[in-house]
Amino acid sequence: MQTPSERLAHFIVENKFTIPTFAARVKANRSQVYRLVMNERCPSVDLAAAIEEATGGSIRATDWAGHVPIRRRSVSARKSPARGRVVRSRASGAPRKPAQGIR
Repeated sequence: MQTPSERLAHFIVENKFTIPTFAARVKANRSQVYRLVMNERCPSVDLAAAIEEATGGSIRATDWAGHVPIRRRSVSARKSPARGRVVRSRASGAPRKPAQGIR
């Protein structure tokens, strides 16, 4: 049995959509649709309803209930307060300090 993400990806390809055009059709950001297709996120109730309408019921809003996405981003990111740059945390969870003197 396919996941809703796999069925959405199949629908987009079979109907010759691109992610940006499908995103425009459901009034969502293309990154939201990409994350749905890549099984990284679940849609909001409103977005799931829009997907159901756009797919003609092929992917129902209730199909997403209980669906658990795969988390692909294992490294947390935070903004450096000093320069606004993203500083990645180490595997131990201790934050790294931004390099001084580099601009």
